[in-house]
Amino acid sequence: MSSSSARTYEWNWYSKPIINHKRKKKCILEKCGENHPLKNSTEVTSKNVLVNDPLSSSITYGDDPLSRPAQLIPTDFDEIDNGYINDIQPWSNFKQGILNSYTTSEKLSFHAFSKSLQSATIRSRLEELEEFDDQMEYSEKELYDLTQQEFVTHMDNLGKEIIGAWNNEQRVKALKIVIQCTKILSYTSPLQFYPSKFVLVTDLLDLFGDLVFKRLKSKSEIIDGCITKLPDKFTPDMVPDAAKETCQNWFFKIASIRELIPRLYIEAAILRSYRFIKPAEQNVALLRLIKMVRGIGNPLVAWYARCYLCRIGVLTNLSINYFEESFKDILLTYKQLNNRFVCKEIQTQNMNMDKFLQLLCPALEWIVKGLSAGKDPRSLDEIVRWCTLQNLHGLLINAIVITFPGNYLSMKAEYLINLIAKWEYDVFPQTLVVQNLGMSLRGHLVSNAPNVFKEVWKMVNKVKDSERFMACAEAWIYFIVKHFKNKEISVFMDDVTRHLSNRVGIERFHTQLHNILQHLLNYIEDFEDTFHMNYLLPYLDMFGSDTNKSARCKIVLEAYRTRGENVESSDPVINDCLMYMCKILHDSVDSLTVEDEVRQISRLIACFVFRVDYGNDLEKYLNFYMEARGAFIRLDYVQSALVQCVNKLMVLSVSNSRALVKNSFARACSAYCYITIPSITSSLVKLQLYILTGQTSLLNGCLGQADACLKAASMVVSDFPPTLEVDGLIIDAEPILVSYIKQMLSILLVVPDCPDLEVLHQVKLLIRAIRQYSWTDPMQPHVLYLYVLDILATATLDTYPYRIPDVDSNDVLYGREPQFVADVDSICTVVLDNILERLYSLVDKPNSQTKLAFELLLHVVVRADLNEIQMATLAVNLWKLSKKNKTVMDSKIEVNEKMITYIIEFCENEDDEIYHKFINKITGKPIGSSIKKEQ
Repeated sequence: MSSSSARTYEWNWYSKPIINHKRKKKCILEKCGENHPLKNSTEVTSKNVLVNDPLSSSITYGDDPLSRPAQLIPTDFDEIDNGYINDIQPWSNFKQGILNSYTTSEKLSFHAFSKSLQSATIRSRLEELEEFDDQMEYSEKELYDLTQQEFVTHMDNLGKEIIGAWNNEQRVKALKIVIQCTKILSYTSPLQFYPSKFVLVTDLLDLFGDLVFKRLKSKSEIIDGCITKLPDKFTPDMVPDAAKETCQNWFFKIASIRELIPRLYIEAAILRSYRFIKPAEQNVALLRLIKMVRGIGNPLVAWYARCYLCRIGVLTNLSINYFEESFKDILLTYKQLNNRFVCKEIQTQNMNMDKFLQLLCPALEWIVKGLSAGKDPRSLDEIVRWCTLQNLHGLLINAIVITFPGNYLSMKAEYLINLIAKWEYDVFPQTLVVQNLGMSLRGHLVSNAPNVFKEVWKMVNKVKDSERFMACAEAWIYFIVKHFKNKEISVFMDDVTRHLSNRVGIERFHTQLHNILQHLLNYIEDFEDTFHMNYLLPYLDMFGSDTNKSARCKIVLEAYRTRGENVESSDPVINDCLMYMCKILHDSVDSLTVEDEVRQISRLIACFVFRVDYGNDLEKYLNFYMEARGAFIRLDYVQSALVQCVNKLMVLSVSNSRALVKNSFARACSAYCYITIPSITSSLVKLQLYILTGQTSLLNGCLGQADACLKAASMVVSDFPPTLEVDGLIIDAEPILVSYIKQMLSILLVVPDCPDLEVLHQVKLLIRAIRQYSWTDPMQPHVLYLYVLDILATATLDTYPYRIPDVDSNDVLYGREPQFVADVDSICTVVLDNILERLYSLVDKPNSQTKLAFELLLHVVVRADLNEIQMATLAVNLWKLSKKNKTVMDSKIEVNEKMITYIIEFCENEDDEIYHKFINKITGKPIGSSIKKEQ
């Protein structure tokens, strides 16, 4: 701008000395009423209405709720319904758990009825000796050396073969396949796979039973060659004789099977087919089958057979109490578990007794679950009494604590714990029963909870095995958090920390430690007490590596974000604890950390920063923010949050006392922001914060600091990137930059000039930045120059339309001093010259030229002094140029009519005759005549 004095301009700018603000009420654009786009949406009902400070609101809530990470909403810890269970839990809920839990790495060997027999290795050996034709009859072969997956695949293939044989009218063949499949249940080796084997085989039995029932039903719907729909609740008198005969044949065939186990299982599979001949026979047959199980010597095979019979009873909805009959038979034969044959088999397969007993759990739990369904407490007491009469009843009590209703167990918790504590020689794992009881009590209030916890924790603390100890601790954390406060929780967490400290392989317990911590944070009643307890930091240290530790610190801070709104953040203990975890989380960020993770960590730390509360002690705030700036230097979001917090301090320092406007504290805050902002990477954030800091510095009367911040903002403008990334999307940066430049221009109007620098030096810096920026739209800088003319012209007024309290702007400092007005007009002349140069260069683009000429005309009429011949001549020439090409006028005729009307009414309300002459010149009509539509 310094070169302006050496150049002679064709058009010199002269600013209007006075602007009559009253005329605006008469202008069309001001008659918008409630729909005015600049109208404040908040209705002011009193002079003392408090306006929400946007700076304060953003700090109060911490972050954008739409950007917050997923909240901690645990789905596994919800309250459990206290009502008694009236329905039997579906077998499908048990089935998948059995398949996942009971697996083996041993090879499987048994006899089967199939074409595909051996594993790949054995099959390759026999290819040279024997080939099977696809049409040959099935025969019994031995399957051996199969892996678990090969066995599962084999059973799937058998299911397909059964369906294929059935569809090909080879139903006897299908029956033979099912018989051979059922024989597999006679073989218990390997023991640990038997429950899964039972599931796979009974799935085939269910398939076969369903095929038989559907076949009989389809035969029953054909009477004398006519098809008749059989109702769901049909009776035998609706079934034709042919279907009845077929049904009887099926039962006769099954009755002729020699082996007990295939005959028992297959008759149970087709039991509901008795509906076609004798529905009442279902109850009799099932009771007979339950008694037949007594003939099975192996308790593992017998218990699962009883389980299948109870499943069939549920499926057919029989009236007899098959659950009770089966359970009584289990109690009757309970001593079989310790006979020498069972012990020998267990020893042969290198298994101990407690593992063997756990194999029986799925079958026993299914039976006890059905037995207890819908029972009142007195009946449940009777079942418990039956169990306690048995020697070594740990297996039975375990089934009770897993399957009985939670509200019953909560009433009997002390009795059950005392019962469990008295075990001396029971081989069933005591800790497993304690663990399962803890899980069953989840969500229930337990009477005499202190005694229950005392006895439980006495048993758990005696456990030397870390895996069993942690399993119990994880199960009982629900109970402890629900019933106790600081003391008991501290004892629990200290014992866990002590038990695992200095243990080798502690990383295998990280999942359980995580679950305990998560539940504690989510459900502890007094969340604030979590940070006062001495166990928290040592507990976090057990996670070992920085990665694991930072992940758990993130959990704590996430819980603090969701639940810690009422936590007293002025407490130094809490703040030190949170600061320690925030530092760990911050130090985990490196160049390999994904952007989304950085964003989540930043928001968690910022949430802590926002919630720190020192009341009215602003010095403590600033000291904390200075410490945080050095601790979280890697995170731009946190740095920008700190700058916002310090700006809030400056606002508070003004609010507390107007006498402290010009104080050293505000200057220290402004210096903090000025030093911190350059470390932020984002140009957009830097620009926002420089402008914000400049405003708050002005509010406090820190003129030097405000001047420095606004100067830095102008430098950011010149280096602003052409595009910005917002939520993963690349957007054009120019519209955003333009909005901030306009905001800066409005601020610079009230910034007083530094006496050691030239007039309006800040505006000149911003104009230079606009000129240096590489605009993709060549018209954009010249549009901004029009706004510059507005600000410069307003700067020459003797009273500015707005001001900052206790800050003397240039209208006070200069008071429209002639030299100041001349200097400002010289700047306007340079800006005007730039606009006119651009206007002349658009001769080959008439539409753009006309639009720019019309917009410049508006600014000249409103802001310039038309009493000066140059300004009046320029206004007339711009009008002629805008009328030269009518394309723009025609494209937005409604908008342009309003703008032309605005110019005319503006001039009508001016007192100077020159404006009346101007209107007469451009319209050819005298002042006061009605305005017709301009063409």
